[in-house]
Amino acid sequence: MPTLTNALDLLDIHTCLALLSLLLFTYIYFRRPKNLPPGPRGWPIVGNLPSMAKTDKIHLEFMEWQKKYGPVVYFRMGMLVSMAFLLTDVLKILFHLCRESCNRTTEPAIV
Repeated sequence: MPTLTNALDLLDIHTCLALLSLLLFTYIYFRRPKNLPPGPRGWPIVGNLPSMAKTDKIHLEFMEWQKKYGPVVYFRMGMLVSMAFLLTDVLKILFHLCRESCNRTTEPAIV
């Protein structure tokens, strides 16, 4: 009958380093900076792309996120960190602030 000591004998230094690296990567990836708005948790490497790809009406997914997380939502598209501003009031405030800080006379393009 295998015991814990027999199982530990099977682990060599390379296996331990690989497991430790995997745990460290997972911790770093899933740690959320405190200064970002709330949003859905994503998968490692692909982020929230699977949940966005399962529907052909992405605007409905954003509406669900707005109900759950509020008017500003943080999410990942792959390794790209993104934010969605889901209310027109928030966009008007952002455009006003941008106009004041950039001294623009036209509204910035929505991408």
